[in-house]
Amino acid sequence: MFPTQTRQVPPRRLAALLHTGAYEETGPCFDKLAALATSRDLWPHVRGMIGVHYDDPDVVPAAKLRTHVGFVVPGELELPDDFIDVALAGGDYAVLTYKGPYASIKVAYDYLFGRWLAETGREPDDAPCHEHYLNSPDDTPPDELLTEICLPLKS
Repeated sequence: MFPTQTRQVPPRRLAALLHTGAYEETGPCFDKLAALATSRDLWPHVRGMIGVHYDDPDVVPAAKLRTHVGFVVPGELELPDDFIDVALAGGDYAVLTYKGPYASIKVAYDYLFGRWLAETGREPDDAPCHEHYLNSPDDTPPDELLTEICLPLKS
C-alpha cells in the first residue's frame, strides 16, 4: 500500500525544540524553530527537517504527546542555548515513503505498524519513530508533500 524498504539510516543530530500536544499541532513549533534558526544564523548548517515522536497516540492522551521538532545539523556544530541537542541512533530502519497531507499520515503509520510488520516478521526496536520531511508545506501543495516515516528495527 505504501512504498516501504529496510535500509541503514545514518545517525543524525538535531537542533530541536520540544512540542507537547497533538502531533498534528506541531506547526507552530516548526515556525518557532525556523525563526530561531534565522535569528541564530543556523540555516547554512541545516541538512533537513525531522519530527521525532515518542508516544503512541492510540494510548497517550493528545495533550501529553511528546515530539521533538528539529533540523539535522553537523555533529561538530556548537548549538545556541535555545535548542535541545537530540541524537538519533543510526541503524536498521523500515522507511515508508508517504505522499500526501500531514493530516492524513496516520493511515501510513497504521499500515507500517500493522500490515508491514506482520508481513515481514520484523520487530520495532525500543526507540522512537521519526519523520523526515523531504519538502516543505511552505511551497508544496498538501497532496504533494513527501515524508519518510523511519521506524528503527531490531537486528
